[in-house]
Amino acid sequence: MREEHLEAKEGLRPPLGRLILARLHWGALGVAVGLWVLWALGLLLAPDPRLEATVRDMRSSREKLLERMQGASIDVEEEARVFEETAARVRAGFAPPPPGREPGPDVTYSAPLLDLVREGARNEILFLPPSDLQLDVRMGAIALSWVPDGDNNVAISGWEVLRQTGNEPAVVVATLPADTTTWVDDKVQAGVSYTYRVRALTDDPTIPPGARTSQPGPARRAEAASDVRVTLLAGDAAKRTARIEVEKWHDGAWSRRPFEVKVGEKIGAPDPVSGIDYSTGLVLKSLKSRVVKETRKVQEVTFDARGKVILRDGAPVLEEVPVTEESLVIEALVEGGALPPKTLEHRQKR
Repeated sequence: MREEHLEAKEGLRPPLGRLILARLHWGALGVAVGLWVLWALGLLLAPDPRLEATVRDMRSSREKLLERMQGASIDVEEEARVFEETAARVRAGFAPPPPGREPGPDVTYSAPLLDLVREGARNEILFLPPSDLQLDVRMGAIALSWVPDGDNNVAISGWEVLRQTGNEPAVVVATLPADTTTWVDDKVQAGVSYTYRVRALTDDPTIPPGARTSQPGPARRAEAASDVRVTLLAGDAAKRTARIEVEKWHDGAWSRRPFEVKVGEKIGAPDPVSGIDYSTGLVLKSLKSRVVKETRKVQEVTFDARGKVILRDGAPVLEEVPVTEESLVIEALVEGGALPPKTLEHRQKR
């Protein structure tokens, strides 16, 4: 019975070849699935394609930099020497911070300002223009002089002179060093009015680079001198005649002589007695007159009803009294010669 059962069981077992083929099929399928999984992971985990472009750009930049630096050389010792010299100059212009204070990364203290702070002065930067500008009119020139402002606590490095001709805009006509406080303007035209102002300059590091020019000081005005001057002494508009005095620079002094001039005539003439030529080249173009009323206040001593001076604390009591005066104003327009057109004026009380 046992043998029959074994034979029957062996009769149901598949052939060995089919069994091997079946196992190979499942193995191939597993390998295929594994390869597919690896391929999928490669797509997901592969590096960003932009990385390769970045690497290429970096290599290109490196090659260009090496190409530019080819043949270049740096003198390290020379660079160090220049740096130390620059640092020494910067340190020389500054003083240490005040006791008990630490400077910030962008804060420094100039030596002049620090000295003032230590002396108890206010920690205020004063950058002021010069004061007391004076003009000296000379023959063919105008001389300027000024005084540095004593309240400045900023180091002055120089001066700028501004000149205005007539009503034109002011322009810089001179830039001078700090130790110069005078200047002569010899480029002036006789009879022309000029207005001057002076401003200070500084290189002090406490002042921002864009503000190292001070405000201009007070303006001063003068008319350039000529070797001839004319003054209206009197006039009669009805008769169209004026009496004009001519002054002429001769042998280092001014000589004067009056002339009677009618409208349309030239002013001045040679003087055969003194040998001085008073000719001006000017012509009396017109002559006008007008009446002007002016009211001004004057102080008068006060009196009581008996006519005695009223006293207070031993001094006369004064009161202001308005007084109206009439004046005859004569205006003469003169033109020609080397001088610009000018209106002469004379007042006569009526």
